[in-house]
Amino acid sequence: EIDSWNEITLSKVTMDGVDISASVGTIDANSFNVKTSGLALGTHKLVVNGTDAVGNTYSTDQSFSFTVVARAAYKLTLNPGTNFVSLPGTPTDSAIGTVLAGTNATEVLSWQGGKWQIAAVTAEGKWIGGISDITSEAAYLIKTATFDSIAVEILPRSFEKAPPTVAVKAGWNMVPIID
Repeated sequence: EIDSWNEITLSKVTMDGVDISASVGTIDANSFNVKTSGLALGTHKLVVNGTDAVGNTYSTDQSFSFTVVARAAYKLTLNPGTNFVSLPGTPTDSAIGTVLAGTNATEVLSWQGGKWQIAAVTAEGKWIGGISDITSEAAYLIKTATFDSIAVEILPRSFEKAPPTVAVKAGWNMVPIID
C-alpha cells in the first residue's frame, strides 16, 4: 500500500564516507537517484537516512553495498579459413598485433577508402602492410588456419557524441557492426 504520508526528506547521503547529497536527484516524493561517474573498481557503500512527512526517521542509517566490476572483454571466435569480422566499439589498444595477439592469424584484408588494405604477419610474428590497427570503423577479413579467439577491451560509447554512421558508396562496401 502507498502511505499517504510518504514524502521523504533526506538527512544523510554518503558514499564511502563522503557526503554526496549534492549529487542526489529527486524522482518523486520518496524516490531518488544518485549521479555517479568514474567510480573505482571494487565495493562501495551508500548510506542514507531521512524523515517522512510525519517525522518518522530510521533509528540507524540504512546501508547498501554494491560492487563496480571491470567491463568484460569483447570475445570473438575465429574459425579456420577466412572470417568476416568487425568490432562493436573502439578497443583500448587497437594495434593489429595486440588485437590479434594469441591467434594464428596470417592475413587481414579490409576495403577502406575505395581500395583493399592488406596486412600479413612475418615469420618473426610482426605485422606488416597497410593495416596497422583493428578499429570499430571498418570490417575485416581475417585468415587463420586454426580455431582462435580474440578478446579485446572495448571502450564504452560516449553519450556526449552522436552514434557513429557508416557512409556507403556504389560498389564494394564492408560495413562494420555498430553497437
